[in-house]
Amino acid sequence: MNDSGNCRFDPNVETKGGDWRVDSRCPASIELVRSLAKGSIVADIGCHGWLLSDAAHAAGVHLIGADRAEPPGRPEHASFVGCADSFICLPDDHCDLAIASHVLEHVVDAVAFTAETLRILKPGGRLWIEAPSELSCQGRSADD
Repeated sequence: MNDSGNCRFDPNVETKGGDWRVDSRCPASIELVRSLAKGSIVADIGCHGWLLSDAAHAAGVHLIGADRAEPPGRPEHASFVGCADSFICLPDDHCDLAIASHVLEHVVDAVAFTAETLRILKPGGRLWIEAPSELSCQGRSADD
């Protein structure tokens, strides 16, 4: 991790085939929400379950859920906007953090979706994308 707490490429770490490694201390999405300044805005794209709600509320961060349809149980302190594959109903430069957890595998055009997600971020904002990997169900070796 670098001083700001973000994951980064470490050119001093020897890797296989030029790939880069994420430090094992790389934060989870909920930790990124907790690290935001009070009053920040986070977009939870694919917000089913409102899993970031408690962390956002505790941190004084405004949570905006975005999905095709509003999931049940929206917390009182959160808001909701609709979205489709490559459109999120938010203005440009609106969010400090956008999180898309296990959404990428459900969109038609991943590049257009990512571009749209970047559009809603403020300059200097952060984007966190989590996606499943076929490697997660395999045994891990000592050098993973």
